[in-house]
Amino acid sequence: MSNHIHYLLEPAQPEDLPRIMHWLNWYTAMCFNRMLNRTGHFWEKRYHSSGFEKTDYKRALNTLRYIQANPKAAKMQQGFFYDFSNYGIHDRLSDDGRSFNSTQNPV
Repeated sequence: MSNHIHYLLEPAQPEDLPRIMHWLNWYTAMCFNRMLNRTGHFWEKRYHSSGFEKTDYKRALNTLRYIQANPKAAKMQQGFFYDFSNYGIHDRLSDDGRSFNSTQNPV
C-alpha cells in the first residue's frame, strides 16, 4: 500500500464521484509533495471505483473489511490495530459470523 489508498465514499449524487476523486487526488498529491519537498505526479494511476446499492450491507461490510485488512495483507502492519486504523471502532467485525479472506477483493 505504499502506492495507493482506499476510500469508501457515498457521494450525494453518484455523478459527483469523479469530481470528488479529482479533488482528493489533487489535494493529497499537493500535500504529500509539499511535505516530502518534491514536485510532479504523486499518484501512479487514475482511480478505480466500483459502486453498489446503499442497501447492500453485506457488500459494504465486506468492502470495509477489505480496506481495513489491506495494510496487514500488504505486510505493512502485524495486526489490525494501529494508529491510523478505525478497526477497533467496528467491534462486530471480529464476531459477526461472516467469513472474509483479506487477500480477496470483495468487489
